[in-house]
Amino acid sequence: MPNWNSGTLKIRGQKDNVISTLKEFAPFIDVDVDDEMGIISLFSNENKHIFCGVRRAYCQQQVADEVYFDSDEEVLVVFSCVEIAWSLLPEHGWLDVSKKHQIDFRWHGFERGMQFQQDIEICKGELIKSIEITYDDYKWDCPFPNHGG
Repeated sequence: MPNWNSGTLKIRGQKDNVISTLKEFAPFIDVDVDDEMGIISLFSNENKHIFCGVRRAYCQQQVADEVYFDSDEEVLVVFSCVEIAWSLLPEHGWLDVSKKHQIDFRWHGFERGMQFQQDIEICKGELIKSIEITYDDYKWDCPFPNHGG
């Protein structure tokens, strides 16, 4: 059984690219676009979802969110309760999904059992940042020492 790296996953990109990503990468979400009002409505009614195209990544919450946009501007979707087994490894599908849909991923996660924090940024298929942060005193110095497991 893995330790869980728990944190926030952000998806950023042009509206149509983010929508196509969500439909393939997060098919558990109903995506409704109202171009006239400039709203993307996201909804799921279950608590545990598997992201597709990457290894062992799960959304641990119901999704009910609205993303506002003007025409084809860049939009941002944030999943705040994501768990990934052990750690996010960009080469396990993340780079491919990002490149295919021309979107960006940002991951910030915490792993309490192995006592580290990850900060990863992938932009349009390119790994921009991959930092693993460790602490001398994880419980005291880490901002969220009880996340993950």
